[in-house]
Amino acid sequence: MTAEQVTEQPTEPERTEETWTRAGVRVGTSGKRVTCWVRPGGKTTVSLVTKRGTSAVGGRYAFKVTYGPDSSLTGIWGPLHYVDCDPDDEKVAAWRAHEVAAETHFAREAAERKAKAEDPLDEALAPLVEIARTLRTGADRDAFAAYIIRRVARAARW
Repeated sequence: MTAEQVTEQPTEPERTEETWTRAGVRVGTSGKRVTCWVRPGGKTTVSLVTKRGTSAVGGRYAFKVTYGPDSSLTGIWGPLHYVDCDPDDEKVAAWRAHEVAAETHFAREAAERKAKAEDPLDEALAPLVEIARTLRTGADRDAFAAYIIRRVARAARW
């Protein structure tokens, strides 16, 4: 094999350590929970879909990152460890307010999903409701409802 036949193996981009600042949880474009991180220089924000973490809003954390030939971000590993806290208290307070709004949004959605779930009482009453639908007059439905109330009251021994 000659030197001309040897081809260079593509090398993996070098991982460099950067300190990113956590700007809090947001509602992503797809409605999912994303965590926003401000890159060094504070000019660009990276939104990552993450599990709930224990990192603090305004906290600076070390990441290992790789960049492509066009300087685009190609890989992220982290957060690796806590470095320090952003000294700009007003900015951190604004980020925290945005996070609280996002968490409120997710809590409201969860409550709405729970409310839409079938209620066990509704499930138990479903056969009775079907019977009531077959009754033709209001008087028949009233008599049926009174009968059910008497049976429940007798069973409960009021």
